[in-house]
Amino acid sequence: MSHSRITAVTACGCSIGVRAVQALEALAVEVGASDILHVAEAPYTLEADLLGAADANERVLRAAYLKQHPRSEEKRQKSVEGGDQAKALYLAPYADKELISKGEFAHDLATLIGPDFACPEYLAQAITEVIKVS
Repeated sequence: MSHSRITAVTACGCSIGVRAVQALEALAVEVGASDILHVAEAPYTLEADLLGAADANERVLRAAYLKQHPRSEEKRQKSVEGGDQAKALYLAPYADKELISKGEFAHDLATLIGPDFACPEYLAQAITEVIKVS
């Protein structure tokens, strides 16, 4: 017999994310569900974390961005410059609200994902937890 599982994915790159994790865990204890709760903590946001998961992902993320902004390769490159590209991509939309439309970007990204695309470990673990049979 399988039992219910609860998996939550939240970004922990900021204090709000940390508080969300703490609140979820406290609620699970309060309702007696801590044994079925799995909280997957994203270091930044999904888009940024995908960039850091594998080199092959960068090409796919670039193509998805350029579908929205075909003449903005230079702008995209500036948004991810620096040592930690995932962190730079996480911070870029705060500096430029028109950088990406998250919904459209997610759709464009989904159409471009292929066999070389890597899933961040926390997301793979969240999926594993959801399908786990008790």
